[in-house]
Amino acid sequence: FDGVILSGDNERAATINAQRLALIKSPARTFKGTITGEFKVDKNRLPVTLELTLKVGSQVMFAKNDAEKKWVNGTLGFVREMGADYVTVEISDSPDRRIVRVKAQQWENLKYVFDQNENVLKPEKIGSYEQLPLMLAWAVTVHKSQGKSFDRVHIDLSRGAFAEGQVYVALSRCRTLAGVTLEKEILRRDVRLNDDVIKFCEELKENIPVYETR
Repeated sequence: FDGVILSGDNERAATINAQRLALIKSPARTFKGTITGEFKVDKNRLPVTLELTLKVGSQVMFAKNDAEKKWVNGTLGFVREMGADYVTVEISDSPDRRIVRVKAQQWENLKYVFDQNENVLKPEKIGSYEQLPLMLAWAVTVHKSQGKSFDRVHIDLSRGAFAEGQVYVALSRCRTLAGVTLEKEILRRDVRLNDDVIKFCEELKENIPVYETR
């Protein structure tokens, strides 16, 4: 499968990625992220993993927009070369299959401080996280796929859906219906709705004025 597998949970996605990585016989290299100052985020909730192990041939997804617009958050590609502090990635969803050089990027933790002289809130950097803006992407969780679009997705909800809107997010990640395949049938119990949203829609419907036409 040359698309992305969307999994309902982290464990399943991690297992698939580890299995696919193990099939590549080239040497592995591990890139370690760096936390500076205050960046108190659980390691499972970092923008990208603290230790990222790659091999030439790994399918990866960018997890941050590039300032020079060489890629965007969600762009897919394959690792073609690795250095001590960089990798080169072939962009798989670009018409020219261009190759870009990728180095560590920074995520900032900001605190807003009130400036009494100017009477405004100003951002103050209190910490940062630096790592290659990449993640293994043979499989990603439905949660991490939010806001991204792919040409082909294989939806693996073999353990069922557990979050409200999860099925909708998974189905809507693909640009075309023809690009969607399923690991198993989506069951009615997998389609979970938020009670507050249902209540809001019902109240909205009740309050829409009805105009008589003559």
